[in-house]
Amino acid sequence: MPIAIDNAGCGILKKQVGCPSRETHRARFADMRNKGPTRLPLLLSFLTLGILTVLWWGARHWYGNHLLGEQRRLITSELAPHGRALGQAIGRRFALLRGLRAFVEAHAYAPTLGEEFKTFAASLYAESKGIRLLTVDPGGVHRYVYPLAGNQTLLGHNLLTDPRPNVRADVQRAIRSREITLSGPYELRPGGLGLVARLAVYKDEKFWGLVTMALDVPPIFEVVGLYSHTGSLNLALRDGSGRVLFGDSDVFKGKPVLYRVELPEGSWELAAVPSKGWDASIHEPLAILNGAAFLLVLSLTTLMYLGVNRQARLALLVEERTEEATRANKQLEMDIAERKRIEEELRKAHEELEERVRQRTAALGKANEALAAEIEERKRTEQERNLLLTITRAVSEAEDFHSALGLALRKIGEAANWDFGEAWVPAADGTALELSPAWYGTGERHEQFRKSTTPVRLKSGSGLIVRVWHSKQPEWIPDASVSPLSYRAEIARQAGLKAALGVPIIADDQVQAILVFFMSVPREEDKRLVEIVSAVAAQLGSLLQRKRAEQALVESERRFHAIFNQTYEFVGLLRPDGMLLEANETALEFIGRDLSDVMGRPFWETPWWDVSPDVRDRLRNAVAEAAKGNFVRYETEHRRGDGSVATFDFSLKPVRNEAGQVVLLIPEGRNITERKRMERELRRARDELEIRVQERTQELAKTNEALRAEIAERQRLQEQLIESERLAAIGATTAKLAHEIANPLNGMFLSAQRLERHLAGQPCYSDQAVQSALRRLRDEIGRLNQLLNDFRSLSRREQYNFQPTSLAVIAGEVFTMEKENYADRGIRVEQVFPPDLPLIRADRDKLKQALWNLCKNAVEAMAQGGTLTLNACSSGADVVLEIGDTGVGIPPGVDIFEPFTTTKSSGSGLGLVVVRQVISAHGGTITCTSEPGRGTTFRMTLPRAPFAEATLPRDR
Repeated sequence: MPIAIDNAGCGILKKQVGCPSRETHRARFADMRNKGPTRLPLLLSFLTLGILTVLWWGARHWYGNHLLGEQRRLITSELAPHGRALGQAIGRRFALLRGLRAFVEAHAYAPTLGEEFKTFAASLYAESKGIRLLTVDPGGVHRYVYPLAGNQTLLGHNLLTDPRPNVRADVQRAIRSREITLSGPYELRPGGLGLVARLAVYKDEKFWGLVTMALDVPPIFEVVGLYSHTGSLNLALRDGSGRVLFGDSDVFKGKPVLYRVELPEGSWELAAVPSKGWDASIHEPLAILNGAAFLLVLSLTTLMYLGVNRQARLALLVEERTEEATRANKQLEMDIAERKRIEEELRKAHEELEERVRQRTAALGKANEALAAEIEERKRTEQERNLLLTITRAVSEAEDFHSALGLALRKIGEAANWDFGEAWVPAADGTALELSPAWYGTGERHEQFRKSTTPVRLKSGSGLIVRVWHSKQPEWIPDASVSPLSYRAEIARQAGLKAALGVPIIADDQVQAILVFFMSVPREEDKRLVEIVSAVAAQLGSLLQRKRAEQALVESERRFHAIFNQTYEFVGLLRPDGMLLEANETALEFIGRDLSDVMGRPFWETPWWDVSPDVRDRLRNAVAEAAKGNFVRYETEHRRGDGSVATFDFSLKPVRNEAGQVVLLIPEGRNITERKRMERELRRARDELEIRVQERTQELAKTNEALRAEIAERQRLQEQLIESERLAAIGATTAKLAHEIANPLNGMFLSAQRLERHLAGQPCYSDQAVQSALRRLRDEIGRLNQLLNDFRSLSRREQYNFQPTSLAVIAGEVFTMEKENYADRGIRVEQVFPPDLPLIRADRDKLKQALWNLCKNAVEAMAQGGTLTLNACSSGADVVLEIGDTGVGIPPGVDIFEPFTTTKSSGSGLGLVVVRQVISAHGGTITCTSEPGRGTTFRMTLPRAPFAEATLPRDR
């Protein structure tokens, strides 16, 4: 806006700035134009610049510290999951070591500890990655190692005399504390960086030995994601001695954020710093602050300088050139506009800075909320872990399954402030639920409530327990005393029980038990409490299942020893090398010794066998034979404790593992001394009786033998007469046919040959009709000649060479010979010959010819292709072979075995007659069944080879 200046105003201006005379103003103005700005504007400008610079530096320092604090809190929230995962991964593996101790305590003196440890350790080894090896160390000596491959050098190593002082100290500390002690990380004896954890085993409050777990540290880091971390942080891990196990040691020199990973002994520190350094992490917001502050300082300093300097210049200009007021006013308006522009830019910069501060504040608020949630989750996880560890330790030390349930009920009830707890378990048949004897309560009415439901068996219904059983999901009832779905609502009301929670314990997708808890007040569902109890129940499944298995194993061992020791026979257990592991009380009483006197000695060196060197040598050979997997049984003699000798029926039975290897031998002995004495007396009486019977029946036997010989001779002569008559008839016919047909056939054949040679040089020979007529003539002569040979075969009396023969081998030779023919005709062959099919007594060549003839007829019946089937089986004293086809079949009413009967367009009808003749000569039979259009089946029965012949070599 224009400024009007009058004399009065000039006076006021002069009074304010101490304006001298007009001449003085002119001189100063001229000097100002020549020399530049006066000292006052510069002094005020520099003073303003200094004050603003100090304020700028202070604000930058405060904001930088604030940003570093926020950055450290963000890094802490990002580092915590890695540290927590590492602690949980190591803790899970230490829990497996405690499980191994519980296993060893239960089987410390079992003779099969080595084999059972191998099975148990295999399940632990496969369960968690990073387990290098597991050992059981009776007396501190490595006796059992898993896996053994690559760790054989550890066997026999005594930890109590280890040459490394730190190892000996760790072992002694484990023995004294009865807690897990750690060694390392350091280089393991088999090689590699590892962490060794040891736990002492006490049996009846006496030190028994150690269990050891060696962990490979790098695989654990890989499991928790340290190697795969690709964020904006540099991570490093060091142990309590300052040794860096992972990452760069420089991380610990850069003021890192630390997370402590607690171990059974000491702790590790997981550190993190920004990958580009702390300064680089806050560089961007500081740069924004510096830019905004620089613009603000520069603008304010410029405004100060321009304001003061322009006021002096304006006074001089007004004093000197009043006539230029309009131009000065315009210039002033331009300056004011510039000032407003600068102020607007400063305002926008300030608003932008405030917006960024608000955004950063919002982000920090969210980070704080996430951190608070993480802290709450960590507290809940720590609570669950402590509760689970307490219950796991208590369950592991429980005597049986129901005691373990009782401990779990009490621990959960005390931790979650439940007033009453009970457990329901599935019955043996799995059709109902039964109340476990385990329970937890804090009042007398609770015991009455429990007694009122003890005889109940739950099968179905709408109650809380049945619903949890079927759904396998936890369920909360705010007030069980008024729930319409609870059959125990009135009983619960009388006992003062209100809120209820049912949680299933599941293992292998099967409900092992159902835990039911009650409170004395109504309460709406507490999801966090349900989650904690459900998490503990989920972990209890495998523990209770293992406890039930251990209880079953103890019961099984108790029953075994009861039966083992009460039997009246001699029973024992041997290693495959013959070392005695166990003997029942009957056998020990026989020699008057204790088990400790004979256990661990070679069986043949025990007092039972102190009869003679031959008896001991025979036993040693029998043990070697049984160790190969063979059952051995023979009669032998044992010496009693009083020196007398008794006769025993002795046997050795091998016991195999799943791989088929012999792992144990069971010797059994039955005292047959009295039976032998009675057998001798009976044999003596029988011999006397046989002598008398033989004397009296000798004459009758001779008569019977003569009669049987006469009957056999008559049967033979009768069969020979029938066969001779049949052959005579066929022979007469054959001789007549041979006389009447053979010579004309030969003449016809020679004439046909001469005719063919004669026509070969004639032009008419090229005629196809002539050549076809000559071929038909030759074929018919050949067919008649084959018919004549069939007649001769019927009249010939064949010589048979019987020997043990494999029917499968004969069939294989036929199929090998006809393989290409069958393929060309589209015939598919199916054979079923069992590997244990007995041998038959047969003439190999003649039976092969009969089998070939039957297969040939079957193939010819399948002109369009089909399936030829051979099925063989054993039936009593015979071997049965069925030959089937899918051909046209045989018309009803046709006896295919009658001479000159055929269903083919060509053929003599004598082939099956010859086949039946061959089968009859072998003492067998042949029958035929057929269905027109579907096929024919020949059933051939042949006698098995006698046992003595069948045991001969098959290529004899």
